[in-house]
Amino acid sequence: MARFSIQPRMVVAGVVAAAGIFLAFWRLWPYLESSKPRVAPSTPSPVQADLGPELLDRSTRDGGMTTVSLAAERARSAARNAGINARRLDDLVAAFSEQLAATIDGDYERDHAARVARGLPAEGDDRAFREKMADWMRGRAIGLEKLEVRVLVRDGEATARSGLEEGYDVLTATNQNYPLPDDLADARMDVVEVRLPMDVPSVNGKGRGAALVGYRFWWDDATNQWIPFVNAIYGDPEAAYGGIVP
Repeated sequence: MARFSIQPRMVVAGVVAAAGIFLAFWRLWPYLESSKPRVAPSTPSPVQADLGPELLDRSTRDGGMTTVSLAAERARSAARNAGINARRLDDLVAAFSEQLAATIDGDYERDHAARVARGLPAEGDDRAFREKMADWMRGRAIGLEKLEVRVLVRDGEATARSGLEEGYDVLTATNQNYPLPDDLADARMDVVEVRLPMDVPSVNGKGRGAALVGYRFWWDDATNQWIPFVNAIYGDPEAAYGGIVP
């Protein structure tokens, strides 16, 4: 099932909520769920102020799988620069492509099959919800030039600042039907995020013209693949977004 977390003034339309109590004590919490909400600033931070439409490549609007392919090429280059090893590189690009395709060019049968191949139970999807989410995001423009790959956690240790530390408000959507290690407290996980600007529509009509969407994956040695489990929207205090479920 899906879980949404809010940092701090973003709201979710049609929330599907479920609490995994065991996550509350995980030291990697800032990268997987929200920490305590803070009071949103009355003015945007410098990074929030940069979230304008100039980050978007308008030629990618309604580009479908062509846009996904272009983003995959950028992700491959960015992943190499981030130090993702060759054994894991192809699958990271594939996992990201699957998630981006589901976001901006949703096809339920195709996307459900991809999710199941990465460990989601076949009965773990709500088709009606997925199709509504696909219609909401279909054809959105993205920013290819600003696409980045961030190693959030390496061998169980945080290696990057959280979104709040960077200066963003962050909304996360977690699908807890994907597998996670049995012992999260001691798991020596690797977590990678592919993040890029996107024309995410706000539910309150506010915003600066773009947000950053981060697709987060953890590496599963047992299946030799990246598992999607958290998607994040990095925005500003004025905008309110609906979560993008992995």
